[in-house]
Amino acid sequence: MPERACRTVVLVASVPLLVTLGGCLTTSSLLNNDAAGGRDSGTAKDSAVPSHEAGHDASLNDSGRDAAPADAGHDGGSVGADATHDAGHDAGHDSGDDAAHDAGHDAASTCSPIPAAAQVISWWRGEGNTADELGVNPGVWSPTTAAAYGAGKVGQAFAFTGIAGSSAVTAPTKSIPTGAADRTIELWVMLTGAPATASAQQCFVEYGTVGTADAVFATFAGASSQADFSPWGTLLGPAADAGVVTIGEWHHFAATSKSSVVSLYLDGMLLVSQAQSLTTGTASTLYIGGHVTDTDGGDHSTHWLTGFADEVTVYSTALTSTEIMAIVMAGSAGKCVPP
Repeated sequence: MPERACRTVVLVASVPLLVTLGGCLTTSSLLNNDAAGGRDSGTAKDSAVPSHEAGHDASLNDSGRDAAPADAGHDGGSVGADATHDAGHDAGHDSGDDAAHDAGHDAASTCSPIPAAAQVISWWRGEGNTADELGVNPGVWSPTTAAAYGAGKVGQAFAFTGIAGSSAVTAPTKSIPTGAADRTIELWVMLTGAPATASAQQCFVEYGTVGTADAVFATFAGASSQADFSPWGTLLGPAADAGVVTIGEWHHFAATSKSSVVSLYLDGMLLVSQAQSLTTGTASTLYIGGHVTDTDGGDHSTHWLTGFADEVTVYSTALTSTEIMAIVMAGSAGKCVPP
């Protein structure tokens, strides 16, 4: 006959817990139950269960319990021990695993969906290349091939030195709005230095027929680092105390044109909106970060960006203030990339 053994007091995590077993189990029956149920004692058990259960069993063993009473309490149906274990298991799962899953899910879902009505023509993301996300107008570094990238607002960004003739990103303008058509240019920009000269303009994005009034769509930071726009010949900038692009900080800039009314936004806030005649030229080159060539013989040697440009996007529709603010609020999650 196998020897019968009874134990009534166990210690769980240094807290006394009285467990009254419904009957005495023989040592041999405990071992058989473990084998039949697939539960091992001691080290084998700890290595076979999930980490949180392994920690539970480890703490029991450390407090002086041997393997048989631990299994007796668990497998023998002790309400107190199982309830405590299950509650701890469920609470740990709910507050740990589920919370982590939910947080990861939420974080991954914070990009800004591109509005259904918004017609994106080109999107240069600056992720280590000059590719157009839509494949319409792939860019190149020009006039030299000295590509440069750095940490952006969303992933990587185009990096510019501000040195005349160094390098900018150029691209064709296939399907990009011309004439007086509605449009939007929006991007993230960070200035890392002041303009080269007091009268310099740091180019964000521009295209059109240089030297012809109203035939250019140019966005830039003016001499006082204000966000600005020019169709060539006039400036649309806000009051002197508004729209400053602070050096060393990321800012979101957007310029829209709807029914020949041009509006400028900085960090989602409207800076200025006014009627503007536009006859943007065709068959031109789009520039990001610098004005590479001059067809009018003028000097644009100082119109180079000192800093970074990221997520440069052109639309054939005028985004609303709500749509622009959604992009701003998405921050480093950026716009949702189409599948």
